[in-house]
Amino acid sequence: MRASRAADSDVIEVGDLVGRVRRRWRWLAGGTLLGIAVAVAAILVVPRQYESVSRVLVRADNAAPTLMTQLGSLAGVFPGMSGGSGLQTEIVLMSSAPVLEGVVDSVGLQASVVSPRGVHANQLFASARFVREIETPTSYLFRREGARYRVTGPGFAGSVAPGGRLTLPVGVVELRRRGLPPEFTVAALDMRDALAALRGALELKEASQDVVELAYRAPDPQVTARVLNVLVDRYLRFRTSTDRGENRHRYLFLEAQTDSIRSELARAEDALRGQQENAGFVDPETYGGGEYKQALALRAESETLEVETRALRSLLSRGTAGADQLAAYPTFLRNPAINALLNRLTELRTKRLQLLETRTEADPEVLTTDATIRSLETQMLELSRSYLAGLERQAAEIRQQMGRYESVLSGLPAQAQQSFRLQREVRRLSETLVALQSQSVQTRLAAVGEGGKVRQIDPPVVPRHPISPRPRMFLLLGALGGVLLGLVAGLVRSYTDPRVRSLADAALASGVPALRFDPRAPLLLGGEVTGALLVAPGAGRAPTGEVARRVAGTASLQGRAVALLDLTADAVETPRPALARVAAHDGSSAAPAGGEGYAVFAGASSVGARAPTELRAVVEDMERRYDLVVVSLGALDAPAAVALLSPERRVVLVARAGEALRNQLHASVADLRQAGVDTAGVVLLDSAEHERRRA
Repeated sequence: MRASRAADSDVIEVGDLVGRVRRRWRWLAGGTLLGIAVAVAAILVVPRQYESVSRVLVRADNAAPTLMTQLGSLAGVFPGMSGGSGLQTEIVLMSSAPVLEGVVDSVGLQASVVSPRGVHANQLFASARFVREIETPTSYLFRREGARYRVTGPGFAGSVAPGGRLTLPVGVVELRRRGLPPEFTVAALDMRDALAALRGALELKEASQDVVELAYRAPDPQVTARVLNVLVDRYLRFRTSTDRGENRHRYLFLEAQTDSIRSELARAEDALRGQQENAGFVDPETYGGGEYKQALALRAESETLEVETRALRSLLSRGTAGADQLAAYPTFLRNPAINALLNRLTELRTKRLQLLETRTEADPEVLTTDATIRSLETQMLELSRSYLAGLERQAAEIRQQMGRYESVLSGLPAQAQQSFRLQREVRRLSETLVALQSQSVQTRLAAVGEGGKVRQIDPPVVPRHPISPRPRMFLLLGALGGVLLGLVAGLVRSYTDPRVRSLADAALASGVPALRFDPRAPLLLGGEVTGALLVAPGAGRAPTGEVARRVAGTASLQGRAVALLDLTADAVETPRPALARVAAHDGSSAAPAGGEGYAVFAGASSVGARAPTELRAVVEDMERRYDLVVVSLGALDAPAAVALLSPERRVVLVARAGEALRNQLHASVADLRQAGVDTAGVVLLDSAEHERRRA
């Protein structure tokens, strides 16, 4: 039977890996135990983290359409304002500095507990208020001395009793009455650092089309729920106050215009009544016909332009008209230039608010944005004046056209002309008043529903169990990591072991095929081997006699004439045909002894007395008489081995597992290659301990 052969040196067999892991099972077990120990330590050391979750409905579809919404819808630059959810905008508002600063102040997040770990400031202080800007991080040590706490910090020393209030250089804190540790250290954070820490532990995301989900993590379960409750409350207040400001400006403007139109309508009605009482009612159609109708249409258009011109001139003449008031004026709804400027101005103001969340008023980019805003406001004012000039020119042209009709209507009774003029004025003022009153009612309804359908639909609750660390997950990950670590370490140790322990080690070290020696199975070598085959130790003092006999016996089973020359055995121990008979060239041949099927020649003592040249002649003579001559050598560097080395003879190296060194085996193959001798392969013997157990 062919012995097991190692794979090519560039290929790693799965069986070889399994064998290496099995031999290094202690590394695998040690890595697993180490991973479990690390996981247990992490469970004990890592601070516990709790998480609360809340959901907020931010749909605002019940709010009345504002003038800004209509402008955005017409220009196509405010998608979502006329009914969309706009969740991203609401998320930005929730995480804005005005909202989060209120949360920091209310919960006292400017106080950070340095020690003991895993404790939140809310568990130590009933309240904590600090200044907004703290140039350098400041820590204060609280140490119990009797019934009070001794407090020390940079340039400060004082004491406070549990439940008492203490004024520090950076703020005021109030201790809780009970549950305080004997010693703790608290750091006062700058507002910007506190906001950064809050944003890092806060998560805002879209839960559905109109719902925002908020999640907050902290070591204290009470704090997690409190932070979310305060955040939602601050956001609702901020949202309501923002809507109230917009509705207030719109309502005041509409009320002022309504009062003005109402007064003009009352005067027009009184004038019409007086004229009808004095002159009686006259139908203008009986006097003017078609020309009169044209004159009336031009008169109506002229008067409309005059009203708009007068209102716009009055607004510009005050000197305090802002871009928002000019853009909110209904006349400009038909002006695309002002709409475009308003869109750009809105974008810049939004950008400025976002910049002020992280920068100061003196920041270069903020100053550049302010300059651009002022430039756009100036352009809007210039466009308004240009628009006013256009209205005046248009009114002048209409008055010129009316001149032709005035000559036709000059013959009409003054009473009828005055009657029609007053009726038209009353009708115009009545329609304008109705429109303004409708807008005013919509504004009042919007004020009633300020904030839209913004409400907390899923309030946070105090969590019962921490989300981190999770013992089962940590233990599982620790065990898997330990197994992987032990596996890798065992394989690395196996591949870096200086000793040859497997066929793969022998093949990698020698670069030639390796075979496992089995004393119960034939030993076949690759290729046709003729002449003399030298069997020598490849590393250490591995025995070669048994391997040589197994090679000779396998060749004899193939029907070949084989002779075994064992230079490692003594003639007394092996009473076989003497080597002298071969050296005498008497033409006789040794018969197979003991039923092996091959001739055995031994005699280390007699060979040691002969010269290497005489031994080489003896082997050459045996090569002529036998198909295969197997020579067992005691050492590769012995004089007898050196005398027998030849390019025509192949060498089989023998190494013992667990004892042979890789560098020795590699050096043996390299020496043979340098001498021009081909290495047939490496035969790996079991370790001495394994052989003893088998015996």
